[in-house]
Amino acid sequence: QYMGRIDFAKEGGPEFVFPCTFVKIKFKGTHIRVILTNTKNCWDNFMGVILDGVQTKFKLEDWGRHEYVLGEDLENAEHELMLFKRQDSCHTVQFHGFTLNEDAVVAELPPLPVRCIEGYGDSVSAGEVSEAVEYCGQADPKHNGEWSNSYYSYSWCLARRLQAQLHN
Repeated sequence: QYMGRIDFAKEGGPEFVFPCTFVKIKFKGTHIRVILTNTKNCWDNFMGVILDGVQTKFKLEDWGRHEYVLGEDLENAEHELMLFKRQDSCHTVQFHGFTLNEDAVVAELPPLPVRCIEGYGDSVSAGEVSEAVEYCGQADPKHNGEWSNSYYSYSWCLARRLQAQLHN
């Protein structure tokens, strides 16, 4: 299941350009990996993961196609995972697919909300340095992308509050 501004015409898999873009899967299995191609423009580039309600991030290789472990040694039960683009145009990432253990089963997700909103803006819309909480009320700190998280952008917070899809 996908949400966001996605280029589905890209050969080899959809490309995520804008923040708040995600792919979601529900599965019964013990491990999950993802194959991605990152194209770095600047900073370190990170992807966000919410696996069974717990949010984490991982750093992408600057260039090329790589496989990343998202969950290992999981209980052989049903899991839900959302992989999302945390950052703005500092990179693009092409999604080539998930890899599951051999006997895993993919389950159907509930439909996306019917309501849909569009977000336009700059760094605030993208969640730039939204995790730099110790700098509240101060100038943004120098960073290398590690504190940006579109999940905490006002646009995605608003979409969740309104139970709406977001195309940011």
